[in-house]
Parts: sequence; structure tokens; C-alpha cells
Amino acid sequence: MQAATAFRPLLLLASLAFLPTLPIYADCSDPAGKEKDIIYNDDYHTYEFCDGTQWFSMGKPIAGRRKGLGSGYFVMTKAAYNGNFGSTEDNLNAPNTKCLAELTTDTGWKGYSTAKANGQLIGAKVHAFLCTESICNTLMPLTPYHFANAGDATAGGASFVTDANGDGPNDAADWSAPDYFNGDYLYWTGYRNPKTDSSWGDTPSGSGYQCKTTNSWDTETKSAKGVYGHSTAANKNRWWAGNDTCDGSHHLICYVDP
Repeated sequence: MQAATAFRPLLLLASLAFLPTLPIYADCSDPAGKEKDIIYNDDYHTYEFCDGTQWFSMGKPIAGRRKGLGSGYFVMTKAAYNGNFGSTEDNLNAPNTKCLAELTTDTGWKGYSTAKANGQLIGAKVHAFLCTESICNTLMPLTPYHFANAGDATAGGASFVTDANGDGPNDAADWSAPDYFNGDYLYWTGYRNPKTDSSWGDTPSGSGYQCKTTNSWDTETKSAKGVYGHSTAANKNRWWAGNDTCDGSHHLICYVDP
């Protein structure tokens, strides 16, 4: 009998080895939370609950929360600029720097506090929605971007989701509406190729329209021109409305990646 008793712990351990493994939850983040926690999201005006891993909206789905994906921002600048951003090479570093400076100085835009808390307001994530003659700044693929306006704290909240190439907006929304940019704006874009009336491409579609002498976006002279978009449109004119001489002053759209 003693021999049989000695085997019992070994048999028990062997049986336990075949039991199913229970999932280990990592808790919710952005903000931190545990299963059954409920918060109110001020940016999107809805309650959310934590299922143990992710936050989910208790009302209308929130694109920025779907399956744990991060949310980006699509922000109209408060300032208007001529076509000279001080570019010294064939890249968009200079206007990107302008965007980062503005979005971290004019902090009243909708989503600012969330973006700051998430560590999104850094050079690697903040870009100008612009093209040179050879490249365009490209948004992240399959990502929601929420509208905001650095000069209007009441504007924004609506969003679009990019396609698998990072192109958007894939809709016919009027960007001058209150939940978009809330106003009639012109902004430099730089000849971004329109694939359709509802979607841009991520390649430039022409040269000579990026306020260029030596490098794109390096001049404010009347002899050079740059392409602009218009917020009141509901088609490709939102990013490809026309061109103006580079001494004109227009806004920028700055986007923030998740």
C-alpha cells in the first residue's frame, strides 16, 4: 500500500500537465485599467469598459479603440505660412519641424492631452501633410485619424481611416464642418496625386508646384507656385484645389501618427 501511495503525487502532477492553460491578461492601457473598470472618454463623449485587455466603447464604436489600435490626429495649424519653410535638402524635415513646434505650443486642439500622454508629440510621429517633387509624407495604413484645429478648441472629433497604403480619406466629408476643421481654410499640400475624388495617393503628381528654387518649400517668391487644398470641398479639392504664388499665406495640415 505504501508503494501505491507514493505514486499518487506523481499521477496528480501528470494529470495537471494536460489541463488547459488559462489566458493571462495584461490589463488595459491608455489609460491603465483592469477588467470591469469603466471610464468616460472626454474626447469622444462616451463611456468605455475594460474587458481585461482592451478598452471598448459602450456606445457608438470609437475608431481609435478598435482592437487596441492607436489613434492618430489630423490637425489644422493656427498659423498661416508662405511657401518658404527653410528647406535645405530634398525632404520635408523643415515643415515637419514647423508642425511639431506648433502642435506642442498651441495646445488647445482636441486630442492634445491624449496625444501628449501617449508620447505621440515627438518628431518621429508628427509630420506635415505635404509633398516635395519626389516624395509625399505618408500616413500609416489602416489607421484612424481624428480631426482637430490648433486655432479652435471646439473643432474636430470626426475621423477617417486610411487604406492599406496609408491613403485617405476614403469618403466625401466636408472638412469645413464643425467636427472637422470648423471653417473655410486653404492649406499648402504640394500636388499630392488624387487616385479618386475620395482618395489621395502617396506620390507627387507633378513638379514645379512645391515653392521651389533649389529644394521644395524653400521660397516665398511670386515667381514660384505651390498647390493648396480647400476645406470646403467634398472631393479631391480637399487636397488638390489649385495653386498660388509662394508669397501667399496658407495654413498647413499636420498629422500625428499613433
